[in-house]
Amino acid sequence: MADRPAESKPGSDFDLWWVTPGSGGWSEPRRLPAPVNTPAHEIGASVARSGAVYFASTRPGGRGEFDLWRARPQGDGWAEPENLGAAVNSEGTELSPAISPDERTLVFVGLGRDDERVGIHREYAHGDLFVSRFEGAWSPARNAGAAVNSAAAESSPFFTADGAWLFFVSERGFATPRPARALTMARLQAGLRSTLNGMGNVYRVRVVALDAALAAPASKDRTRE
Repeated sequence: MADRPAESKPGSDFDLWWVTPGSGGWSEPRRLPAPVNTPAHEIGASVARSGAVYFASTRPGGRGEFDLWRARPQGDGWAEPENLGAAVNSEGTELSPAISPDERTLVFVGLGRDDERVGIHREYAHGDLFVSRFEGAWSPARNAGAAVNSAAAESSPFFTADGAWLFFVSERGFATPRPARALTMARLQAGLRSTLNGMGNVYRVRVVALDAALAAPASKDRTRE
C-alpha cells in the first residue's frame, strides 16, 4: 500500500503495489493495474496460494466506508474484484484482511461493530479481529473472542505459510483492564517502561483457537472488560 506518483495514476489515493525478488535484491515497486486499483483507496493486501488478492477498498459498491474485496488471477493480471458480501462486510469499516493459504479462513479488523470487546472505563471504536470461514460461501463473521481480542485495539493479522498460526498486533497493556486500586506513580512509571505499555506487541495463536468463535452464536452486545 502506498500513495506515490505513478504514470496513468488518476489522483492522490492509496494503491496496492508489488515487488519481486531477484538475484540482485528486490525489483522496483510496480502498481497493480486496473481493475484492482481504482481512483478510490485500496489498502491492506493479503495473497493466497492461488494468487487471489484480498484487500480493503473504498470503491463504489461497498456497504461501509471500507469493504473487503477479492481479485482472482486472470491471464497476466487479475479479474474484476468481487465484494465479499454481507456475511463479511458491514456498514462499519473492515480493514487488514488476512487470508489463510488455502483460502478457507479469513481474519480481518472490524471497526464499529456491535460485538467489539471494550473497556469498562471508556468506550470507543478501537477495532477487534473478526473471523469468517468459506464453505461454499462465507460464514457470518464472528468476533475472534478472548483467545485473540482484548479491550484494547487488535490489528495487523497474518497467517503463517502452513496456515497453523495466526500472528497479530495488540495494544493491550498493564492499564487495559481497570485496576483494582489506583496506580501509584511508581507502578505507573514501571508500567510505561515495560513491554506491556500499551504501545503494541506481536502475539500469536493457533488457528484452531478460532473454531470456538466460529461456532458461537451471533451477538449484538459489546463485551466489557
